[in-house]
Amino acid sequence: MKVLRYTGILIGLSILVGIVLALLENLLGLNGGTAAGIAAVIGAASFEGNFFARKEGHVPEKAEKRAFARMATLVNLAFGALVFLGLLFTIPELRNPMAIVPLVVLSVLLLLVVYYASGWFFAQSAKNWLKADAKKRAKSQG
Repeated sequence: MKVLRYTGILIGLSILVGIVLALLENLLGLNGGTAAGIAAVIGAASFEGNFFARKEGHVPEKAEKRAFARMATLVNLAFGALVFLGLLFTIPELRNPMAIVPLVVLSVLLLLVVYYASGWFFAQSAKNWLKADAKKRAKSQG
């Protein structure tokens, strides 16, 4: 697993999801909600799971899954910190000490979701890719 590849995919999917949500809201009046933000995490973890399955040829073991989840969480933490710093300078209300505690609690909860979702989608995607590859091979042979 490559940190730069994962980071690039995560940033690209984050931008793409943001554009799609903005279009949906402007054109159709639909609000994607805050849960749509996890789509980039799921997409990046799934891509990495497929890449892992192609390269390694097996479903990731628990240690490999946890290592990926930790790496993904750290990347998301760094990415989130950069975004938060940008928002801190543009939204003065975020500098209020009373706003910091709920933001920290929410950030920890979101990082837990990122950790578990990244690990699960990484392993599940690898498993699904291997199943599809086995079916394709069996079909071509028989």
